[in-house]
Amino acid sequence: MSGPGGHPALRPVRAREGTGATSTREHRSSRSVRTGSVTSRGAVAIELVLVAPAVVFLLLLGVAGGRLSGAQALVDDAAVSGARAASLAPGPAEAPAAAQAMVTAALQQSGADCVNFNAETDVTVDTTNFQPGGTVTVTVTCDFANSGLGLPINNQVTESSVAPIDPYRSVGT
Repeated sequence: MSGPGGHPALRPVRAREGTGATSTREHRSSRSVRTGSVTSRGAVAIELVLVAPAVVFLLLLGVAGGRLSGAQALVDDAAVSGARAASLAPGPAEAPAAAQAMVTAALQQSGADCVNFNAETDVTVDTTNFQPGGTVTVTVTCDFANSGLGLPINNQVTESSVAPIDPYRSVGT
């Protein structure tokens, strides 16, 4: 068959896949896909609401652990300074006062946030082996509060340091 002008008769063209022409069945299947994606977005939102507090708690716990580690380093440094000062004291009677003064100064210089720190009660000095060639031990206790984190934790840090006493010096009584 030919049409006017000798051209073959035009036949209706079938819609190809992906051209936009869809059947009723294709509309139904695309609706179910859309509904599924809305459902999965809702599930993601619910998972986020459930997981976010746990992630925040873990982050706060990490920050608290970092602060505790820093506090231990500061208190350890103060104990080392106190033990060194006590070992240089003229005698065992003067060693505790020298250690307490040095520990207090070291903690203040470092910016350590000790709660209710009292050098007389929180710094102990063991002078039982205070003799030439002996040792002196200083123990420092500091309560650090995790202020600003919202965690109900007070951390008590206790560090000790032992310093030798010069074997060639005279020691007072």
